[in-house]
Amino acid sequence: MEKELKEMTVRELLELKARLFQQAHGKGLLASTPYGKRARGAMDINVDKSMLEQNPATWAEKNSRATQYHSPSRRTRNNLVSSVIRLRTMLSKAEMHNASLPEKPIKQRTPKRFPRK
Repeated sequence: MEKELKEMTVRELLELKARLFQQAHGKGLLASTPYGKRARGAMDINVDKSMLEQNPATWAEKNSRATQYHSPSRRTRNNLVSSVIRLRTMLSKAEMHNASLPEKPIKQRTPKRFPRK
């Protein structure tokens, strides 16, 4: 794509991951759980709808362990790279299967303990 994944900075990787995650989410490719959306094998991420719509980069930063450290370890970096690759393949497979998937709105779920009245 823009640069080779290995040469990207962690921030760029986070932004790329956020964009891909948004696309996959819009197409409904992520498994949904009662506690938010989970990318298969990626970190558990609770989708904060407003934040996701406003700025994907800050959203990714907020939800990534990578930014808790001043200089992220190689392992964190490799995890980011692999999750980006995983999201890319997921999206490309979906495009091959059916060219036009309808965009799904993000559903806000209520937890079971506090049902809506």
